[in-house]
Amino acid sequence: MPDFSGGFRWLLFSAVCAGAIAGLAMGGLHLLVHVSLIEQAEVYEAAAATAAAPAVIPTGMAPVHVHAPETRMRAMLTLIADMLAGIGFALLLCAGLALRGGMPTAGRGLGWGLGGFCAFAVAPALGLPPELPGAGAADLIERQVWWLATVGATAGGLALVVFGHGLYRAVAGVVLIAAPHLFGAPRPPPHVSLVPDSLTRSFVAASLGTNLLFWALLGVACAFAMRHLAPNMRGTDR
Repeated sequence: MPDFSGGFRWLLFSAVCAGAIAGLAMGGLHLLVHVSLIEQAEVYEAAAATAAAPAVIPTGMAPVHVHAPETRMRAMLTLIADMLAGIGFALLLCAGLALRGGMPTAGRGLGWGLGGFCAFAVAPALGLPPELPGAGAADLIERQVWWLATVGATAGGLALVVFGHGLYRAVAGVVLIAAPHLFGAPRPPPHVSLVPDSLTRSFVAASLGTNLLFWALLGVACAFAMRHLAPNMRGTDR
């Protein structure tokens, strides 16, 4: 098992490097793919708001014009947010790889990354698909609680299935993964979406696709960083 005694700072350094790289790539994908879809949805949302606005403006009041954030500011904030998220997720993956022991190879990192994709993207999306502006949504607190419960149950279930020994643990893992979906995600109130279904489907597909690339890259990057940047990891192949 690799020697991490006194090497927490190297584990942190590896996670920061891997997370920043994967987060930067994710931010670029968001700017290339997601932003255009979101802007299209905002057009429909703005059109619906304009149609519902009063035709007569009271005397002495001027119409209020809402301006979208500057493109450069949106791009910068997107990249920063994705890099911070990447570093946070990289800390989880690096910690898991370190606790499992052994030399973190690219294949092992990819496996952990795909596990993160299933837990943090696929499982929650089965009940709460990614949403565009103008789409109906359930209560925010209920959605957050269900999302957290689903991520935790899926991660725990995958750990039992992959690392557990014996049929009972595997069955328990499957039940744990299925539990949030059997309970059911919070449903939005009756609502007519302001955006076309085709645009919604494109956004869901784009979100899952970019998340798949992000988690695959993050897993491999974490393994590479731990292998080559942490000095205590060198020479511990077995």
